Amino acid sequence: MKKILNLLLVIALVITSVAFPRPVVAARSYPNLVRSKTEAQWKDFIKRLKATKVGSKAGEEVEVSLKPSPTFKEERVSGNLVIEVGQVAREIVEVKSSDPETLSAKVVNKSTIRLKRGFGTNSKVSISVKYKLAWKFDLRMGSISSFQYYTENSNGYPAIETEFSESMEMKIPLGFLLARNAKYVLGEKWNTASRSRMMVSATDADGSPVNYSDSRIGATIPDELSKRIKNGRIDANIDSPVGLFFKSSGGRIDSPGKATSSYGNAVVLRGFEAQNGVESTRDAAGAFALIEEDGRPKIIATSGAVNDNDKIHQEFPGKFYVETALFSMNNVNDLSLADQNPTKVITANGDEKKQDFLDRWGSARAMSVNYGDVFKAKEAEGKIGYTQASNYTSLDTYQQPKEIFFEVTNCQLKCNFLPMKTSDDVFQPKTLRGRLFSCSM
Repeated sequence: MKKILNLLLVIALVITSVAFPRPVVAARSYPNLVRSKTEAQWKDFIKRLKATKVGSKAGEEVEVSLKPSPTFKEERVSGNLVIEVGQVAREIVEVKSSDPETLSAKVVNKSTIRLKRGFGTNSKVSISVKYKLAWKFDLRMGSISSFQYYTENSNGYPAIETEFSESMEMKIPLGFLLARNAKYVLGEKWNTASRSRMMVSATDADGSPVNYSDSRIGATIPDELSKRIKNGRIDANIDSPVGLFFKSSGGRIDSPGKATSSYGNAVVLRGFEAQNGVESTRDAAGAFALIEEDGRPKIIATSGAVNDNDKIHQEFPGKFYVETALFSMNNVNDLSLADQNPTKVITANGDEKKQDFLDRWGSARAMSVNYGDVFKAKEAEGKIGYTQASNYTSLDTYQQPKEIFFEVTNCQLKCNFLPMKTSDDVFQPKTLRGRLFSCSM
């Protein structure tokens, strides 16, 4: 009887092996099950990898490791397959960086990768990780309820491996820099202090704030703009892109901006305005800008609209065309200019060059003045105008006389040139008794 039962069991096992796949084959049929057994550990690894601070300085390293997967028992896959004991290993076999110069990546061992900060300046780098699953098991297979099953384990079989790949984007801490457009006026200094108004804010890779005075912050200045700077000041009106850069501890950061300038408060002297045979505005004898520095006013001789060096007016060869003069009114109560010598006076004939004329105005084309001083502009044709807050007013219609006096004022805390006029609205007084002009011009 016992022999008969043993024979029936063998027959049952044979039938079972035909009806159901071998354990190893069955194991290969359930990769999702195998993968799910390490999913929690893998998600934790990816989360920690994405949150890893990869360093702000070249050479800094950090390692991220995959936690070992747990062993699971008595896992029923289907009615005919039970895993008695299973152990899954997820091994990292390859890691790649989209930009190794910024952030390199390498496999340290089967469960650890190392990231190393380079000299690159890419703020985002993709990291791809390839891994494989290898698992061991003890299986019961067959008709479990009727005890017609057999057991088998993975010993003696080659490792069951399944490869997968995942990629993610890493944020590289370079720091932060934000520039903006900035406005300037003729005669203003073009230096670190004035360019600082182009910067909104900057932070280093570690989050610490950075001022524009930091030596690592600078400006990329186009040649066209540089040509309009003379003696460290804005000599001709500019309208140019100016990029700021920050050499942070994490790498170089660039931010675009733009610099523009206008006349501000100035006396504008025109003459022969055509350039290369084309009618234009070049301010043939320049623009004398009034600015304030360190609480003191200055008059700066600038090129105005264009920093050309053409003749002031070619139709006046060897003949007087333009004159500017400064009268100091310090300790002068009686405003009489008839008998007063100017503190500074420069003149030019029409065939003289524009830049040669402007160079005669003080050291580096700058003259310190006091509020109340008087500036005189004289032209053969009377093409004189002035600007207040860059709004231009032409005085061309006042042909006779052809010289106009301007007082240096500080109306409402703003530096202005105001044409001096008498009570009967006549410009150019030879002698003015008392101060017959006001800021309400």
